[in-house]
Amino acid sequence: MPVEVTPVQVLRCIAAVATNGRRPRPRLCESVPPVFDPPAGHPASDWELLRKALEDVVHDSTGTAHKSALAAFDVAGKTGTAQVADGADHAWFAGYGPTAAPRYAFVVLVEHGGLGGAAPPRIAARMIEGFIPHREK
Repeated sequence: MPVEVTPVQVLRCIAAVATNGRRPRPRLCESVPPVFDPPAGHPASDWELLRKALEDVVHDSTGTAHKSALAAFDVAGKTGTAQVADGADHAWFAGYGPTAAPRYAFVVLVEHGGLGGAAPPRIAARMIEGFIPHREK
C-alpha cells in the first residue's frame, strides 16, 4: 500500500517529534489543512526514543545521512526514498535542529534524485548553514 504525503505533511510530522507531539504551524503559507496529525498522548520516553533514532540517522556511523555534510550540524532527521513508476525514485530528507532545543524543522525533496541519503542531506546542509549551529565535537 503506497503512502502518499506532501512535503508539508512530512514537515509537520518531523516538527511534532522534535517538540514532543506539539504541532507547530508551518510559516510557509497562511494555512495548512490538518491532513496528518501525529497521535497524541504518547509518554515522554516514546518521544525521546524517536529523537535519539533521528539523531543517529545523522550522527551515528551507521546512519543513512552520516557521511553527508549534514553531520557537521546539530540536527536530527530521516532520509527517505519514494518509489516512482517511471524514472528514478524521489529522494527525501526531513529534519530539525538544534537537537536539544529545536527551533527549525525542514524538508528537502529532490524529484528523481535517487536515494534519500545522497542529495537531500547535502542540500539541507547548505540550507541550514546560516541558522543551525555546528555540532560540538
